[in-house]
Amino acid sequence: MKKMMFLLFAGIMLQTCIPNDALDIDGVFGVCIDTRDGNVYKTVNIGGQTWMARNLAYLPTVTSQSMKSTKIPCYYVYGYSGTDVKEAKKNSNYRKLGVLYNWQAAKIACPSGWHLPNDYEWEQLQGYLLNNGYNFDGTSGDEDQKIAKSMADSKEWKYSSVEGAVGNSDYPDFINKSGFSALPGGYYSFLKDFKGVETDAFWWGSIFLVNVTARAWYLFYDSPKLHNYVDTSDHGFSVRCIKD
Repeated sequence: MKKMMFLLFAGIMLQTCIPNDALDIDGVFGVCIDTRDGNVYKTVNIGGQTWMARNLAYLPTVTSQSMKSTKIPCYYVYGYSGTDVKEAKKNSNYRKLGVLYNWQAAKIACPSGWHLPNDYEWEQLQGYLLNNGYNFDGTSGDEDQKIAKSMADSKEWKYSSVEGAVGNSDYPDFINKSGFSALPGGYYSFLKDFKGVETDAFWWGSIFLVNVTARAWYLFYDSPKLHNYVDTSDHGFSVRCIKD
């Protein structure tokens, strides 16, 4: 009987995200298990939002590096050019950095109960960090944005000599202070190649604009800011899911 109860409990846990939003304490981690593939994600509360603290790694299929599209979902693993999902998942970049999605794939990639954040949700995250002491020098306000260091993990980033930049180890108390844990996953470019590992972290937003473009948000190793810009939807960027 005890064994049956344990198995039942385990089954429930595997079908459910274990959230930390009930605590509503910044920086406190919870856990989410994606039942589609068994991937486990840390989650983190930041200003009332619950984010995955790791790039999404859902990979139902893998797209050849030679193929890009603005119309159908495409899934890439940095540095892998084939189409075998099992082989792609053996790639160290998959295990460490997750999957790169074109926008059509990104908008449907998050598990049930989670979604691709829209611009308002990204701006809410940005505004909270700016106004609650996450600038690398401890100031508040967006007059001179300095929050990137508080969003980024200390690992994998290329060295930068720029004060307060993601790639600089200065202001150690502010490194990943928010718990967002950004890593430089690079991107798949319109030239059908992979670029930016160790220097760039790009994430799609959910808002589709005009002429097959969408907004992306990014950190750069040589900058202290969270940036956003518009790019064509055939690029492959990382995904960070936010809780519904």
